[in-house]
Amino acid sequence: MHFFDESVDRFADRVAFASLGSELRYDALGRKTHAFASYLQQIGVRHGERVALMMPNTLAYPVALFGAFAAGAIVVNVNPLYTVRELTHQLKDCGAQTIVVFDAFAKTLQDALPNTRVCNVIVTSLGDLFGEGVNLKGRAVDFVLRHVRRQVPAYALPNAVALRNALAQGRAGADRAQRHRVHSVHRRHHRRAEGRDAHASQRQRACFRRLRGPATILPKAARSS
Repeated sequence: MHFFDESVDRFADRVAFASLGSELRYDALGRKTHAFASYLQQIGVRHGERVALMMPNTLAYPVALFGAFAAGAIVVNVNPLYTVRELTHQLKDCGAQTIVVFDAFAKTLQDALPNTRVCNVIVTSLGDLFGEGVNLKGRAVDFVLRHVRRQVPAYALPNAVALRNALAQGRAGADRAQRHRVHSVHRRHHRRAEGRDAHASQRQRACFRRLRGPATILPKAARSS
């Protein structure tokens, strides 16, 4: 991921990917990638685990791909056109417990799910990353695909999480972790400063005692005179 982060910093204001007239710039790609990585870690994805991606070349694909890499996972690409039997075989074979699926193929995943180890499902759609905030264009595109062209078969994945919600949760978790790190650094610096002050005070007292020399105790006769 070092090369990826370098590219994001170097080409921050340039277009990384484009789809149907919408662009994803490198800086946005970097933010979303690390937000998705944070989400995967929050749901328990550990280093070396398999994360399956069952999706076409949408703007969400590079975010899911690099996000999984950033989380330390191994990516398993799944053909979106697989039948239920083929999908079941691949998911069982690779042992993936997490999958990102394009909504048009979610019905296939629903039918294959009972015979696999998958317990984390993230659903994405074509318009997910067409814009920031309200994303009116993306919502309009998804509405047309689902309700006008009817290209998204009905599916039931009760525990599935929408990609936009996963990114929001990942950003919130990353922000909390960053604040915790900053607080911990400040606390360590404060303790070190207190230690240095205490050490300096001890050195000053020792120096003062050396300069003053040993105390002289006079005999009673000398004190009375």
